[in-house]
Amino acid sequence: MWELVRIKARQEELSQDVITALYNSKETLKQYDKQWLDDNVGAWIKVKNVESAFRKALAYFKSTTVNAENASEVVENLKHMLSTDMSIDFEFASGADFFDAAAHLQTRLARTPSGYPFIDKCLKGGWWKGMLAAFLSGPKAGKCTSYDAEITIRNKKNGGVKRISIGKFHDSFRYNS
Repeated sequence: MWELVRIKARQEELSQDVITALYNSKETLKQYDKQWLDDNVGAWIKVKNVESAFRKALAYFKSTTVNAENASEVVENLKHMLSTDMSIDFEFASGADFFDAAAHLQTRLARTPSGYPFIDKCLKGGWWKGMLAAFLSGPKAGKCTSYDAEITIRNKKNGGVKRISIGKFHDSFRYNS
C-alpha cells in the first residue's frame, strides 16, 4: 500500500504511520465480537450522520433568505435534506457480491452465434443484443471496417499477388475449413 502512495506522490496526504495504523486496526478489530461491533460502531455512525445532517441543514438555513414567497420551498428543502442525509442502510444484501465471479455471469442474455467458433467461445456463445465489440490488433494485422474493403495478399509459395475483398477472404477460410 505504501508503494502505491509513494508512486502517486501522495506521501504528504497519507503518511506511512497512517497506513500502518490502518492495517493494525484491522488486526485489532478481529478481537471483538461482530455483534458488539455492529451495535457500537453502528450507533456511533448514526449519531455522527445525524450531526452532519443537522450542520448541513443549519448552514443552508442560515445562508438562505426566508420570506413569505419562498418559506414553503425552504421548509421542503430542509425536510428533504434531513430525510435523505439521515437515511443509512447497514444491510449489505442488495446487489451482487463484487468478489464472487459467479454472481456476475450474464446467463439471461440471448446470444447470436458469430459464425466463427473461436469468437463464439471467447464471447461465451456469440454476440448479445446491443453489444459493441471492438477487436484490436497492431498495424497491418488484418483489421478492416467492412465486408467490401479490399486487401492485397501475396502467395508465399509462388509469389503471386491478388486483391480480394476482406469478406470473400474470410469466407474462403470459414467455408473451406
